[in-house]
Amino acid sequence: MQRVLDLDHYRTLVKDNKARLGKVCSNCKVMSSAFAAPAAAGRLSFARHDNGLLVRVDEGGYATLYYYWRPGAPLPALHDNVPLYVEETGACDEQHQTWLAQAGLHIDKRNGQYVLARPAEACVDHATDAEPAGYELVRCVDEVLALKVVALWERRLNVADIPLEHREFLATGDVVYCALDEDGELAGAIWWQDAGKTRLMRHIVVDEHHERRGIARALLSLCATDAWQTGKLRVSTWISDTNAASIALHERMGFRATSRVVWQFSLD
Repeated sequence: MQRVLDLDHYRTLVKDNKARLGKVCSNCKVMSSAFAAPAAAGRLSFARHDNGLLVRVDEGGYATLYYYWRPGAPLPALHDNVPLYVEETGACDEQHQTWLAQAGLHIDKRNGQYVLARPAEACVDHATDAEPAGYELVRCVDEVLALKVVALWERRLNVADIPLEHREFLATGDVVYCALDEDGELAGAIWWQDAGKTRLMRHIVVDEHHERRGIARALLSLCATDAWQTGKLRVSTWISDTNAASIALHERMGFRATSRVVWQFSLD
């Protein structure tokens, strides 16, 4: 693949591809501006084919692939030197799954969106158990603690959930709160981003030695309470449909499933 030089280069590639092919199908639902940072960092690359355009984002330990493709035309057999992921938003019928499978991709997981709406009385805390006994909830602003948070994510979450942004959250301004035990050791963490009136809760994780002590609930409560206090109208998150424990916890806290679904396909 060739390097995408900058955001304008990316936009030109997509525009020229559409002009060449007419109608195209794509798995890219994000605003083009989201590609500015990876392009500037040299992490965005592309490949032109007779039937379309492929764009790859290097996420460190894996890459995400976007396509802008002639409807019905086969994807080429894919090859990469790191795990490769393709995300599909919304309906993904058997025919489309077969189309991706012919390129060497298989379903890795299916994530559903869960949303917590702001309560009628915004000043009311979502829960009263803000800090579980024996733990302190603190915002991560320290590089040493940030490295421990990243290590915890990498140990407990799938590689597809560990983009480079996880390692750079102090620089990007995203919010990460940690649960520390009485010895100051990391027991859990939550990461969120804000976009307008919505808070996107990206990940919550608890160390395996500190499970079933109310840490996840406390971190979720902190996230929601802070969202209401800062004027947000909803908290949104994505959960794998195989993660029954997480779904149960979120539903107990008032999160409700929406119709939005993301399918993740992988090439090992």
